[in-house]
Amino acid sequence: MHFCISQHEILRNTFYYPDREEIEGPTHFCRTALYNVSETNGTIRSVRWTVQTAYGDDNTNTLKLNTQTYTDKTLQLTNNENLNSKRYDILADIEYTDGQDAQASLTVTSGETSPYIGTLYWTCGHVTNGQTSFTMNNGSIEIESNQTQTFTATLYHDQADNSIINPSIEMNALDLVGISSGNSIEITPTYGGNVEGDLEIYVANDCAMEGVSFLIPYTVFDVNEMSLRVTGNTMILTPNAGNVSARVTPNADTSISEVQILTTDKQLVTSQSFPEGSGSVSMDISSLSAGKYYVKILKGNRTLFKKLMINE
Repeated sequence: MHFCISQHEILRNTFYYPDREEIEGPTHFCRTALYNVSETNGTIRSVRWTVQTAYGDDNTNTLKLNTQTYTDKTLQLTNNENLNSKRYDILADIEYTDGQDAQASLTVTSGETSPYIGTLYWTCGHVTNGQTSFTMNNGSIEIESNQTQTFTATLYHDQADNSIINPSIEMNALDLVGISSGNSIEITPTYGGNVEGDLEIYVANDCAMEGVSFLIPYTVFDVNEMSLRVTGNTMILTPNAGNVSARVTPNADTSISEVQILTTDKQLVTSQSFPEGSGSVSMDISSLSAGKYYVKILKGNRTLFKKLMINE
C-alpha cells in the first residue's frame, strides 16, 4: 500500500515558528475590541483563535473559566455583561500560504477593576506594602478607637500587565467613616461600631468606578475602656473607670466573660472564661512565645481588642 504525502504537508510538518508573529490589539478594553495577527513574515492563509475567558463568580467566590474557538482572520471580543471584569488568554494558530505554521499569544483584560484579575497595592499605618487580590491578602489594617489613619492606593496591576498608578478609590465599611480624596481615604472608627471586619475598596479605571471590591481586613483596638498590663507571666485587664462611659452605651454589660489570645492573623492561641461580674481579670501567659498578639475581650454582646507584646 502506498501513501501520498503532498509537499504542502511536508512543509507544514517541517517548519514551525512559535513566535513568528504578534497579536495586535489593546491589552485592556471596556466593551469591545478587535485583534489581528501582524502579517510581517508571510501571507496568512488562515487563523484559528482559541480564547480562554476567566471571570469571578461572587455568588460562589470562585474563578470560572470558559474556552471558545474562532476561525475568522480578525477576532472580535465583546463584554456585554455590565462591564464585568474578565481576563482573556488568546492563542492564535496561524497557517501561511507557503505552508509554514506559527503561533502567537496575548493576555488582555476587559471591564472594571477586580481582585479576580488584578492586584491592589496599598499602604495604611504600619503596613507599607499591602497587596490584595483574589488569591492573596498581604496586610491588615490596625487602627485605634480614637485614631484616624490614611489608606493610600499606590498601584493597581492586572494580569494583562496593565497598571494604574495612584488610582482613584472609594470605600465601604459599616463601622468605619471614610473621607476620599483621589487615591487616599481618611479612615476613622465609628462610635460603638464593630471592631473587626473587611474594608471594601473600589478602584476606578477608564470603564467605571464600582468594580468588584478589594476586601482588606481591619481591627479596631480599644484605648479608652480597658487597660492591659503585664506583670511577670500574668496579663491583667482592668477597666478605665473614667473612660468607660465614652465607649459603652447605657445598661451595657461591662463584665468580662471570656478573653482570647490570637495571632495577628486571628488564629486562636489560648482562651479563658470568667465568672459573671468579672470587671478586672488576670490570665497566665507563661506559655506564649515572644511576639505580637491580639487580645480579644468578650463583654456581653460586645467585643474589644487590645495588643499584647511578649518580649524575649
